[in-house]
Order: sequence, then C-alpha cells, then structure tokens
Amino acid sequence: MSEMNYELFIRKAFAFNLGENVSRSGDPASLADADHVRHNNITGFKVGTAYSMEIFIDHLINDKAFDGDENDRIEAFPTRVLAVNTMDEIINLIDEFESTILPVYFETQDGEYKLK
Repeated sequence: MSEMNYELFIRKAFAFNLGENVSRSGDPASLADADHVRHNNITGFKVGTAYSMEIFIDHLINDKAFDGDENDRIEAFPTRVLAVNTMDEIINLIDEFESTILPVYFETQDGEYKLK
C-alpha cells in the first residue's frame, strides 16, 4: 500500500532526526499519519515527503563533502517531489531515495538510521 510506504518513510526521517522512534502521528504536524494527510489531498503527501527528505539531506550535506553533480542530485529530490502530481510518483521518488541515498550514506543500528 503506497500510503504505508509514505508513512513509514516519514517516521524514519523524524526518528532519525529525534534519535528515537516516532509513532503514527508522532510528529508535530501529524505528517506521519497517512490518514490525516489524505484529507489534505496530495499537497500534504508532497510536503511530508519533501520535508522528510530534507531532514536526511541536511544532516548529510552538513557532514559530508560531495562533488557538484552528487550534491545537485541529492538536493534535487525535494524539488522533484514538489513537482509531481500523483501518489504513485511520490512513492517512486521515496523508493528511489531509499535505494540510492539511504543505503549509500546511512546505516541502521537497532532500527535507527545513522550517518556512515
């Protein structure tokens, strides 16, 4: 279910930032609750996804040095999310981020993401 992929991604980002697990609706704007966001239409999903990507990206950019192309590729993800029009496109970008950014620059320890 695409909403569940969205919700889990949001929770991962907030948990990474806070250093503790985040429950459903456990963030200040309830972005980690697909049911809540659904009522705000696709804009809520875009905002939640882009913001969560920014959480990872901010930590990554502040900790690592990248060449221009890699930096541009990483920083383009939130803009790409804001430009799409369907939930499937958002989920595809989440999948791409989770397969090309998270495993390359982050590791999980006891279910929590840490920078490599």
